[in-house]
Amino acid sequence: MNFETEISRPIKIDIKPDPITPHTDGKITKLLISPDEKYAVTWRKGDQTVCGWQFNVIDNKKLYEFDCLIDINDLYKNEFCNDEPCKNKLCKHLKEPQVIAVSDNKLIAIQLSIKDSIYKIIEIIDLKKGDEGYKIRLETYRDRPFLEHHLSGCRFYNNEDLVIGSQILILGETHYKIFIFSHKDIYNQVWITKRSIACGVSGEIVAYDITKGRKLMILDTCGLLTQWNLDTLLFEQQYQLEWDVYVLEKDLFIFNQDLSLLAVCLQALCANKLILFIYVYLTENAMILTRIRYEQNKPLLHSEFISSDGGEKLLLFFENKVEIRDPYCLKHVINVESMSTMCKVLSEINKEYEYSTYIDIQNSKFNIIINEKIYSMLDESLRVQEISKKQWKKYLREKLSDYDKIRSLPSKSQIEKFLSDIIKDYITEDGDGLIIRTIKDSYEGDLVKWILKDDGTLLRAMKRDKSNKKWNYVDEWNIHPEYLKETSKFIYVCEFLGNEDLVMITYIGLLILSIWKDDKIRLRYYKGFPFRASDLYEKDYNNRFVLETYKGTKFYEKMEFEPKKPNIKKLLEDIQGYEKSSLPPPDFDAITQYYDQLYISERHPFKELLDDYLEDKVIMALYGQELISSFIKNKDYQMMEKLYDQCTKINMDLEKETDKESEEETINFLANIKLLEIITYSFMDLTVKFPDLLKECLSRISFIPSNTNKDIAIRSFSSKSHLQSYREYSRPFNICLVNKIKFYSQKIVHKSTAFLAKKFNKIDEHPTVIFIFPLPKFSSYASKYSLWSEIIVPDSSPFVKYTLDEYSELYKSWIGQVLLDFKWNTYGKYYFFFIWVFYFVFMGCFLIVATFENELSKSVQIHLLIATIILGILHFTFELRQFIHSPKNWVRDIWNYFDIGAMLFPIITSFYWLLTSTIPIWAVTISTLLLELKFLSFFRNIEIIGAYFAMIIGVAKNAFSFLVILGFIIVAFAHSLHILLSQTTDDQNKSVVSNSTSVNALTTSPNIFVNLITAVLAVYMMLTGDSSYLSNWSLTENPTLAILIAQNDKWEEPFEAPFISDTLKRIAKLDVQTDTISIILKMSETTSNSGIEVFAQYVQLVKSAKILINDISLVYENAECNKEICLVITNRVKVAECVMDIKMRSTKENESTFRERKYFLAFKSFQNLLTNIKDYVTKVSTFKGYKKYLNKTEVKNRYEKLTEEYNSCMKELNFTMALINENDRISDAQNVDKALMDVEKTLKEMDKDNIDELIQKIDILKSENSDAHVLKIKSSELSEPVGPTKGVTRGSRSHILKRFYNEIDAVACKPITNITEDIERELSVLAKLNQSQYILNFYGLSKINCVDYMIFEWDEYGTLKEVYKDYDIPWIRKVQFIRDICRGIVFLRRANIFHHDIRCENVFVTQNLNSKLGNFKLARKTDGKSTNLSDLVIDVIRWMAPEQIKKYSHNSNDPKKQSEVTCTYTSKCEIFSFGMLIWELSYEKIPYADFEMKDIADHVLTGKREKLLIGNLNSSADEQILKELNEIIDEAWQHKPDQRIDLSNLHRKLELLAANNPITPSSPGQFGSKTQKEFKEKPQAIGFLMPTDKGIEYHRKREFDIAWKCFEENAALGDLLAKYWQGYYFLNGYGVKEDKERAKQLFKEAADNEHTDAQLRYAVLLLQDITKEKDDSKKGVMRDEVIHYLKLSADNKNIDAMFYLGDIYYNGKLKMLKNEELGLKYLTFASKNGNEKATKLLNTVKKN
Repeated sequence: MNFETEISRPIKIDIKPDPITPHTDGKITKLLISPDEKYAVTWRKGDQTVCGWQFNVIDNKKLYEFDCLIDINDLYKNEFCNDEPCKNKLCKHLKEPQVIAVSDNKLIAIQLSIKDSIYKIIEIIDLKKGDEGYKIRLETYRDRPFLEHHLSGCRFYNNEDLVIGSQILILGETHYKIFIFSHKDIYNQVWITKRSIACGVSGEIVAYDITKGRKLMILDTCGLLTQWNLDTLLFEQQYQLEWDVYVLEKDLFIFNQDLSLLAVCLQALCANKLILFIYVYLTENAMILTRIRYEQNKPLLHSEFISSDGGEKLLLFFENKVEIRDPYCLKHVINVESMSTMCKVLSEINKEYEYSTYIDIQNSKFNIIINEKIYSMLDESLRVQEISKKQWKKYLREKLSDYDKIRSLPSKSQIEKFLSDIIKDYITEDGDGLIIRTIKDSYEGDLVKWILKDDGTLLRAMKRDKSNKKWNYVDEWNIHPEYLKETSKFIYVCEFLGNEDLVMITYIGLLILSIWKDDKIRLRYYKGFPFRASDLYEKDYNNRFVLETYKGTKFYEKMEFEPKKPNIKKLLEDIQGYEKSSLPPPDFDAITQYYDQLYISERHPFKELLDDYLEDKVIMALYGQELISSFIKNKDYQMMEKLYDQCTKINMDLEKETDKESEEETINFLANIKLLEIITYSFMDLTVKFPDLLKECLSRISFIPSNTNKDIAIRSFSSKSHLQSYREYSRPFNICLVNKIKFYSQKIVHKSTAFLAKKFNKIDEHPTVIFIFPLPKFSSYASKYSLWSEIIVPDSSPFVKYTLDEYSELYKSWIGQVLLDFKWNTYGKYYFFFIWVFYFVFMGCFLIVATFENELSKSVQIHLLIATIILGILHFTFELRQFIHSPKNWVRDIWNYFDIGAMLFPIITSFYWLLTSTIPIWAVTISTLLLELKFLSFFRNIEIIGAYFAMIIGVAKNAFSFLVILGFIIVAFAHSLHILLSQTTDDQNKSVVSNSTSVNALTTSPNIFVNLITAVLAVYMMLTGDSSYLSNWSLTENPTLAILIAQNDKWEEPFEAPFISDTLKRIAKLDVQTDTISIILKMSETTSNSGIEVFAQYVQLVKSAKILINDISLVYENAECNKEICLVITNRVKVAECVMDIKMRSTKENESTFRERKYFLAFKSFQNLLTNIKDYVTKVSTFKGYKKYLNKTEVKNRYEKLTEEYNSCMKELNFTMALINENDRISDAQNVDKALMDVEKTLKEMDKDNIDELIQKIDILKSENSDAHVLKIKSSELSEPVGPTKGVTRGSRSHILKRFYNEIDAVACKPITNITEDIERELSVLAKLNQSQYILNFYGLSKINCVDYMIFEWDEYGTLKEVYKDYDIPWIRKVQFIRDICRGIVFLRRANIFHHDIRCENVFVTQNLNSKLGNFKLARKTDGKSTNLSDLVIDVIRWMAPEQIKKYSHNSNDPKKQSEVTCTYTSKCEIFSFGMLIWELSYEKIPYADFEMKDIADHVLTGKREKLLIGNLNSSADEQILKELNEIIDEAWQHKPDQRIDLSNLHRKLELLAANNPITPSSPGQFGSKTQKEFKEKPQAIGFLMPTDKGIEYHRKREFDIAWKCFEENAALGDLLAKYWQGYYFLNGYGVKEDKERAKQLFKEAADNEHTDAQLRYAVLLLQDITKEKDDSKKGVMRDEVIHYLKLSADNKNIDAMFYLGDIYYNGKLKMLKNEELGLKYLTFASKNGNEKATKLLNTVKKN
């Protein structure tokens, strides 16, 4: 017989009823109490004896009397040694026995380990059979013995159930299970499992346990603790822990007495140390109250809550030690040396309070606290004493000196009792039922004392001092709210709560006051009466205030509230009716509406209450949903913003708060996670009423890591999907055949998939960030879930309400995508597959009978049609259910009508078919179409196909309005043509039919326009290009038809017209320039059809040639070297382009030439030549490309060869104007030689630094891996400086640390807060550039004190900007700095990189006075995407090239407009920035220091720059350096990019300047003390012409000198507007000497060219001259001229001119013939348009 069967057999055992010393010596290892405390057992590990104790009450004292004793050694000795003596049998098979549970009916559970095995067994011993006991055999289902299980504890419940946890190895995984046993036979000797529960597998869960309240707790590897009902396996709650993968040694899950708190104690092994993790949660909402983690090398034996209210504590029992911790703040701890000592002190205190139950245990050798009772071994019995709340509080205060503040919430039960007592004892018996006002003078507790004075109008709070135990004054309220009558009293009844808060009934309702917040009296809770909070707003204006308004001021008559019995009862019912264990939400509607009106002691209690609630995460979790609803209702955006700030304070760095009474910091990561539920509850209201707040909220919570530990939150996975569900929480399920099949099938599929993926796919693991889904319960079912109610009237979660069609904000973020993915992968795809198959059967039944009608028998047809009807009705119920759930959404979704049609048409058709036995062909056709289209729509949920569905539907939605309008247009034309052509002759109709093959398909009539419907189809066909329906009608005889047809010729582009030949359409589809298209299209007027076909062959060649020429021109503009060569070639191809355009325009003359094959091949050769030229200039224009040639001779030979080919090609094409003459050839050759010499010199200088070798290394890195390897430096390799340099940091960069790498190299450590995309890009660039001596050396990455750092070469002097601010830099040193920076830029260009941010602040100076380029945050590859500098424009605009300023400055807030300015960052932009850097270093200040950003943009874009100054320097050599630098600056910052100096020449000039000004021992170039330099302005070259509009802007700014110069220059060029303004300045003497004659001349010149204001001003000046003129004949001429110019100005709508004319005509001035009618017309028009003089004159006329 095998071992396991033998030990599980039921046998009789002996019980010793009368031992000599039944554990009375106190040496007891464990005391176990039964569920109902009817029985107890003690177990001693030393001699392996177990004593049973029966509960009894003697003389009002509780005790357990000895019942029996068992020797475990004897028990197993007898079992194994029935036939032969074998004392060592126990040693061979079993070890470590221990008692682990006891039941009320005298059953004990003993757990034993099997030697040499991982398995354990549990023996159940029945002690209730008198002197004999029995071992009970445990069997699993199917009567199999309970074997092969690794048992992990058990528990008895008061219903005699035995629950055992077990672990078993299946398919290489450990499965965690729970077995619930009950007795099988009448003798209770065999127990069998009545239920088996699977909890999860290893790798998914860490621990599980069964608690007293029949709660199943499961902790998974993600730190999620879920709570389940053991009986129903329904989910109850989930608690989030911060938990790493530690080796768990002990797990305890403890609830307090009223199940309001849960303590989770986990003791784990970490780095060979025992670490204790404790979490305390509020069970009502799973909100974490507090947590702690600390090293505790002693194992945790037991833990439990004790007391409640103000004295509630968490007891942690260790060997010879007890820790007493505050469950609301675990950091507050009191250590008690001995459990026995603690019990004895508590017993002595009990003597004072409950003497009748007092037991003297001072001589007891065994004392322990279990379930708030003291158990002591005394006089051969187990004595019991209960610990009262008063007893426990006195122990805390007097014995342990615990005067810490009370953090527990007000007790709901105490408030209910308080209100019940008021109704019972404090209400009058009359009809009104008013409360009898009863208040005491003081209410005193252990820590707080409340004093009421002056008949309750003064409330004072006192707090006990910790040191001398005296009462200290804290705060007071002078209570008389402003809205009460003078004779009214505020407080009626008060009561002192257990947490030492004060509850009171007042005129405005129930108030709870506390002092625990900042030692001030604060309102903690408010519940109003005599009406509910929801009625407060309405009731307020009817009952509370009598509102009057006088001159805009509101006055209120003071009213009072009268607390009456009905109101108190209603208040009590509201609190009792609240399902949760906490108090119901306060009346937030009242608080929010009137938080600034309740005014007590110069404070606003309601406002303080809201502020306290918003800061308290526990309160927020309790009442946040109601609070936010109130804010939304009252549209209080400010409070809403505060609330959401509190809820969303969570990120990778985590929010930290400091406990005021402790120096330690507590991280509220878990609390903030829980607060996110508030966002979930208010998602819909927030979307509708506060969309901006929703966007901000989603941006804050989008990226929340799964753990505060980054090593946990960032792991490596191999999934290719960028978004995937990490895992689900483990869900327990009853073990049955169906569940087992489902479970193991999923496992097999998972294992198979993993095996195949590993076998056939290369799995590349990559770092993956694990984020928390930040909207908890967003898609959860209601807690009271009902399957039937879900089927008929489904309940909505926020996810269902927040539909895709109405609100899309959520689904723009990854949150929405991952939610949909999770829903789909969890059950959506299975539900969808089921519906799809179900629909396929439904569709198949109908399609079979419709398609194979003749092949099927009558009975088969009937069965298929009946099946169609039944299945169709079932599908119809799905649609009906959706309609019941949300009628509005159903009606708005057009897809639903399509679905209904696909259901109803086959059903109705099948009904009709069955009833009439006839086949309605049209109905069958439509039904088949709808069914198949509906079937096709199922594919839209498949990702590959769904994308195309989305595109089609999206286009249809966007084009719907257009199609409606187009439909109306088609109908309008069809109707007109129908009326016009319906009466045409049969002959005409026949001719139409003969020319159109599609007419017969439309109608049987030969005239397709006879029928209106077919006329619509004909017009539609015409729009598609088929005009054959109208081709045979005579347009000359029917002009109306010609007009209608002509409307079709209104097209945006000439080639879109429907009557252009197919050849021209094909030509037009080629994307060539507009002028070329026009040329080709005009050929249809001058050239035969065959000629058009010929010219069409050249269109693509012309297009290609123009594109290539444009590309060559762009290469020249951005050339960094050999610019002269590029210019020569660009000029030649541009000339060829002009000749080509001329040739293509001469179509008629050159038709014969274009027909020649030889000419066509020459044109093709020209295209190939342009391709070769583009390749050549692309190479020689860059250093990297130039190096591809062997030497300059090869470059020159290639140039000459291309020149010869170009000349030859021009001759063949007869482009004689483009041929190169000899003089040009010689001149060009000289320029080419000079350019090549310059490049060779530059490369020779660069070769000294081994740049080619470095570039080759970088290229190798690129070829090996797109991302360069970044060295990881250990923190141990970085040592702190010692001596005076210890802890060195620098100025504004004090966050940069100085360290020594390998104790040799000084390095700078720059912290990285988050490794963003920008930082990854910078690291990639730096890793490739650390080979150059002109680039700041980058060593790698390191971690110092858990912070990531980038390690750079130490820059002793800081940035170049810091150097020129702090030191006097010699000019020869400046030259060396500039030369080295230029070398760095050349190196970057050779490495194919743009720096993007060249300025002195990004140049660093080392200890050896070497300047090095750094800060590559914005750097990009030259062929990469340009950096978007929108957010950095303010920082870099001073150094930015004009083309880049234009891109960003005017459209800085509009990315769309930015994209319209197509300006790529080129080497010319880099040259410009470098020129600004030279200026900055030369004059030692940042450019445009006194300018605003907009002024800088305007200044630079108009061609202006900083001033180039001349200095009074120390030596002529320094002045010469400044002069040469000024010349280089001027060449570098030219306005047009192609006019700037190229990099090759720039480098050559700087090298030459540095060579001429070397640093020598006599001129070391060391820094000196900072001195002030004086510069004077240098004569500036003429800049670009300022536009006249710009001059007008300066005029408005009253900068007359600048404006005058602008007008003068533009007027000289013939600008009439500038001449007018020049005249205006002469007239008024702005910026020039006043000269009216000159002004008059300029005004006349502008007036003669239709300038309205000039016409008026010239006429006015003539009027002034008339008064001075004495010659009458001249006066007459001048008078006519005045009238002429006034009329011209008036005709141009000048109002002043109209006034002058009206005045002249009406009053007959200037000796003009008086014309009052004409004068009044002019005056009236001027008056209506705002001329005050005209209005005044008209009023005078009316008076007269």
